[in-house]
Amino acid sequence: MRVVGKEPLPPASNQPTAANLEAADLFMAQLRGLCGGPRRYFPKGVYRYRSHEEADLAVLAFVARDMANLMIEREHGAGKVRA
Repeated sequence: MRVVGKEPLPPASNQPTAANLEAADLFMAQLRGLCGGPRRYFPKGVYRYRSHEEADLAVLAFVARDMANLMIEREHGAGKVRA
């Protein structure tokens, strides 16, 4: 079997290494970027969906709204699309 685009996982150990700490820090920074900061893809709150398809549509709507806001900010410098 050939896997494309996946990095091999480092061997598991109880001792922290510099590479593992850097990877964890990068992962946490990316997570914070999804929910906070100037770009907020997912609004705060708890959301319940009846199906995976409904959840996927909601995520798509969140991302589309944020992309529209980004385009407006780049073109006009201000203003936001209300959801």
